[in-house]
Amino acid sequence: MLWAVACLLVAPPLLIGGVHYWSRALIQLTAAAVVALWCTRVLFARPTPMPVVALTSPVRWGIVLVVLLLLPLLPVPPAALRWIAPRAFDVYGTALPGWPDHAPFNDLFAALGRQVPAVSVGNRPFPSSWRPLSLVPYGTWMTLMMGLSYLVLAAVVAWYPWEDGMRALRWLVVALTAVAVAEALYAFVQQSTGGGRIFWLACPPHASCAGTYLNRNHYAGLLEMTFPLVVARAVAGWRGQRHGDTNRRGALGWTRRAVQILNQLSQPATGRTVSVACLGLLLLVAMAASGSRSPFFATVGAFAATLSLRRSRRRIVAYAAVAMVVALWLAFPQFRDRLGSGDLARPAIAADTIDMAGSFPFFGVGLGNFGAVFPLYRERTIKSWAFGVDVDHAHNDYLEWISEVGVPAAVVTLGLVIMFGRCVARALRSGAIATDASLLQWGFATGALALLLHSVTDFNLHIPANALVFAFLIGGLIRLTRPATQGGKPARAMRVGAAARTPAVVALLLSVYWGAATWHRWEGAAAFHYVYPDEPMRNLLTPQVELSGSQALALMRRAAALLPAAPEVQSGLARQLEAEGSGPGDRPAASSRSDAAMVACARSLWDAPLQPRVLLELATAAAPTRPAAPGLLQDLVDRALRLTPYDPEGRLEAADWYLQQWNTLRGEVRQHAREQIDAALALAAGFPDVALHRQATARVYQRLVGSPDAAASAPPASPL
Repeated sequence: MLWAVACLLVAPPLLIGGVHYWSRALIQLTAAAVVALWCTRVLFARPTPMPVVALTSPVRWGIVLVVLLLLPLLPVPPAALRWIAPRAFDVYGTALPGWPDHAPFNDLFAALGRQVPAVSVGNRPFPSSWRPLSLVPYGTWMTLMMGLSYLVLAAVVAWYPWEDGMRALRWLVVALTAVAVAEALYAFVQQSTGGGRIFWLACPPHASCAGTYLNRNHYAGLLEMTFPLVVARAVAGWRGQRHGDTNRRGALGWTRRAVQILNQLSQPATGRTVSVACLGLLLLVAMAASGSRSPFFATVGAFAATLSLRRSRRRIVAYAAVAMVVALWLAFPQFRDRLGSGDLARPAIAADTIDMAGSFPFFGVGLGNFGAVFPLYRERTIKSWAFGVDVDHAHNDYLEWISEVGVPAAVVTLGLVIMFGRCVARALRSGAIATDASLLQWGFATGALALLLHSVTDFNLHIPANALVFAFLIGGLIRLTRPATQGGKPARAMRVGAAARTPAVVALLLSVYWGAATWHRWEGAAAFHYVYPDEPMRNLLTPQVELSGSQALALMRRAAALLPAAPEVQSGLARQLEAEGSGPGDRPAASSRSDAAMVACARSLWDAPLQPRVLLELATAAAPTRPAAPGLLQDLVDRALRLTPYDPEGRLEAADWYLQQWNTLRGEVRQHAREQIDAALALAAGFPDVALHRQATARVYQRLVGSPDAAASAPPASPL
């Protein structure tokens, strides 16, 4: 068990922060194995004391929070959805033509003479018009599975019945310190060689690689959580060396005392303590050299807050040490030069996130769905961050949490944090500074508080490696702050009996199912990412190979069979089917592939409605038989435009669709198309990253219309 927990702490930071899809799968497989191992101990080991989790107030509120997180996955009727989440009702009505009166896309497929696809796959026991509050249920489910991995790690650290809990915690702290020191040393080597690579792999565009992390803020987040633990170990070692001479110190003269100090410095234990202190200094210098600003304020604030709770006569000495740390940090130009620079993007993201949270106040957009829904609200962000980087996170974990889970769940979370914080604060006030347990408790509390403060300006808790370390800190705090805990052993316990074996059997079966399902998803994700590598921030370890059309289509069909509810897999299958359908081949086969592409698009939109480009792909797939449904295809494109109010690239793609169908447009439809193309070109005028696409669209537009478009020379200001 100890080695399994150590692997969860050590491996993800070294694997690009654990952000790659197979890193997440390995984390979940390890967590499932940990659960199975614990249940096996309960079932087959000799009678062992097991911890009892009483139904206290925090536990009750934790159950309420879990229920609030799971409720958005349950489908509700349209009338209830309109009342609970009117904005979600509008999104469904826009992205799913025909909903809620009849099956989505029914009119389109009927007009084209095709069979209406059963987009509600699986014979669900509710009407097809019922929709979940989560806009992307698959994304919510995947996020919950990762959250369960973090919860498993915290539970094991907090309650697993090791023979010596303090020894286990110290061993895990050593493992975490080792990986943090390795990250710091590698970052120094990386900076000396230009900082453009992670191992043998080139750092992706728009990434500020540091250590094995793609973002220096996340790299610094690992160090800021580990640094207090190293300080606690150094202080514990130093105080242990001096403990035996406390009573005699005043009776010695200065000569004998100097000899005594020199004798202490020559002891091996003193050398180990000094070595630990040097490791802490290394981590501190590495944080400063990273140039990340938030860890500086988070670390100083966490140290000031937790030191103020300690009952120590040497508090002034501790504050002086913090002041020296501040001075050391300011000596590094990487940090000092960025200290006075502003960041226009984060306030804009925060303002847009607040707007999004206001539109979904009760249950949010669904856990893990921020990146899917935010494009609908990024009016301020896209103006201040015009170089085109997609925003997957709010750069503020608290605002992102509110927007994803809603106000009620956020209030419950805040209450749990306050209750736990008060418990830890009481333990720190009452703890004796000379004990190893109290110092380690202080290190856990300071590291956890530092990341919580850092989360105001970043999203470290969405990086699996850092989230696992944070879960370890919380688990350690629970173990060290439980009432009447001695040596890390549980205060209340019962012997293993039928009452404990029954839930152990259930948990064992669930862990086996969890592992099998994770392996199943891993195979599907591997097939999908072989064709469509991860986005530029996360594509380091995905094979970059050239595939033929038939190979790509075969892989996408396998991925769709393994992951039928994954919207990105269905949309990828539609693209591959459409590419094969447009190539050479017999007409019946091409028509069959076009039908399958439309069905895949419909399924993708059913599981994730906020995909305007999939709506365009559906219109493109139906275009060969467009005369059968001219108004319906135009309606699809207009719906896509309504879902991309602040996306210049998406609006240009819609304009391109109108240009491709230009010769078949007549009368008012052509005038409507000109208005949409003009608006798309005007919006794209202020974004340099889409300049080539805009220029190509304007060139085709001018050739078809015969005169320059009105928006070709529009000023960069957006008409929005």
